[in-house]
Amino acid sequence: MSELQLGLLAIGIAVVAGVFGYNKWQEAKLRRNTEAAFPGRGADVLLGESAPASPAPAGAAESVADDAEDELAQPTPERVEHTIGPVVDPVAKLGRATVLAEGVDYVVDVECVEPVRGDAVRAAAIGHFGGLRRPFHWEGFSTDTEAWEPGADHGRYELLRVGLQLANRNGAAGEAEIASFAAAAQAFAVALGGAAECPDVRDGAAAAAALDRFCADVDVQIGFNIVRTDGGTFAGTKIRTLAEAAGCTLDPDGRYRRRDESGAELYGLGNADGTPFRGEAMRDLAASGLTVMLDLPRAPDGAAAFRRFLEFARQIETTLGGTLVDDNGKPLVEPAFQQIAAQLDAVQKSMAAQGIRPGSPVALRVFS
Repeated sequence: MSELQLGLLAIGIAVVAGVFGYNKWQEAKLRRNTEAAFPGRGADVLLGESAPASPAPAGAAESVADDAEDELAQPTPERVEHTIGPVVDPVAKLGRATVLAEGVDYVVDVECVEPVRGDAVRAAAIGHFGGLRRPFHWEGFSTDTEAWEPGADHGRYELLRVGLQLANRNGAAGEAEIASFAAAAQAFAVALGGAAECPDVRDGAAAAAALDRFCADVDVQIGFNIVRTDGGTFAGTKIRTLAEAAGCTLDPDGRYRRRDESGAELYGLGNADGTPFRGEAMRDLAASGLTVMLDLPRAPDGAAAFRRFLEFARQIETTLGGTLVDDNGKPLVEPAFQQIAAQLDAVQKSMAAQGIRPGSPVALRVFS
């Protein structure tokens, strides 16, 4: 290697060493300046490290405590939730409806493209279901209350339910009758600009037959006769006065009935020979016997229904001077009342288990 090459090599090494030394000096200077500006090492929140405590200047502890007290004294700002319009829980639309009952009605669900007024629904229902021999009902999911309610002219509804009652005391709905209703429900939905979802007609007919069998098993009606042992009669004026004093009203079928505030029948009073009572004719009436009646499925309050009925029967018996007898003319005594009460209690429990509580609106529909 020549002297020139050795000289150039020495100069290069010197230049590189100078640059490296200058960089190290700049790094040290920058570190000193940073530590002076930010004393103490901060915690690395990602690694979960804790920052070492830095010595606090005199009076710093008192200042921090005062600041903390001032901060606690300030009222906590109230949290404000921001929403856009009313929030409607879609599950509410699946909630229990107010009129129709599964197993009692063949129910068709109708979804409308736009909310419809109740008076328009009623008009369409009359047009499509008006010729039915069997009762039907409808209800709607109100856009105002966001709840199911019995249909009303002033309401606005986005969902509808129309139902054909499957059975009553006239018997069960047949498959053809239910199929006809389903077809009418489809046309009803189209008329309102909606779509109908109809359950299987055969399933509906099977449910109707099952309901009819159940109702036949629990449709218990009791009648106690009141007669005079001497063969005398009861004056019509006394019968009317006593019935009205007990809160009874004379129905079109010629029987007095007592009802509660909801319209449920508590008990009834009729002529034992079946002759209807008529208003003005009561002045000249002389009845040879009376019948006090309890229509159990239509009577509310469970066990209290029979006690109330028996108290009324005894009041009639005592006031008119008669005697309570069975259909064979045999006087009724306390053991017989206890046995009847036990049997009626079993019937009422069976109805409740089926979801048809005695005296309820559903029971009044089915047992009619």
